[in-house]
Amino acid sequence: MEIIKRNPKAFAMAVAMHLVLIFFLVFGVDWLEEPKVVRPHVDVIQAKVISEDQIVAEAQQLKQEKEKEKARKQAEKTKAEQELTDIKKKQEAEKLRLADLEKKRKEEAKKQEEVKKKAEAENKRLAELEKKRKKAEDDKKATAEAEKQRKADLDRKLREDEARLKREQELQNSLAAEQNARMAEQSSAFAIAVSNQVTGNWLRPPGTGTGLKCSLQVRVAPNGTVLEVHVTQGSGNDAFDRSAEAAVMKSDPLPAPPPGLRDLNLIFDPDNQ
Repeated sequence: MEIIKRNPKAFAMAVAMHLVLIFFLVFGVDWLEEPKVVRPHVDVIQAKVISEDQIVAEAQQLKQEKEKEKARKQAEKTKAEQELTDIKKKQEAEKLRLADLEKKRKEEAKKQEEVKKKAEAENKRLAELEKKRKKAEDDKKATAEAEKQRKADLDRKLREDEARLKREQELQNSLAAEQNARMAEQSSAFAIAVSNQVTGNWLRPPGTGTGLKCSLQVRVAPNGTVLEVHVTQGSGNDAFDRSAEAAVMKSDPLPAPPPGLRDLNLIFDPDNQ
């Protein structure tokens, strides 16, 4: 049946040939009669007689060929399956490789991002440091300028104060000189007035010669009242010295002394008045 399925034409020709032989055997054929040529209206099938052994051999051959074909197809299928398996394995390996590459790429991208963040943070830190440095430098300059200005102002103020103090001192010296001169003039006038008044009230002691003189210190009140008198340098004649003191006390009150004058050093020299 496998042979018939594989070669239907050959089987049909063999069957037809056997039917023709059976027909001639049953109905007979005059082999002496000259055959007539008949034009067939259909295609004539050229058939040949195939023995049963040959059919079996062919069937066996066909079976072997089919088995070989089956084995070949199985081998091809196995090969295709193996190739498909290899392709799948390669695809899985490639997929794993790509996944590993993607993982490495992501890790590298993450590292680069971390490096970028660190670089940005470092740049920011350096920028802050630079900003602080510039601010410190500006503050230092401003402080230096302020200190320079302060010193300049201080020096200017010191110079102004020195000039002012110098002017004040000069003024005070001038005023003091004027005051001293005025006080000296007043003191001189006061001393002359006191000396004249005391000399006018002096009585020469008997037995004293001329040319005697002594120094007296007279303390007076602002109104001229004599508070105290004593000899600071004697004449060598006690009677003369006592007479001088008595003349001062007799002259009380004296003229009002200049402001601030309380002690008067009076040289009593009546012979040279």
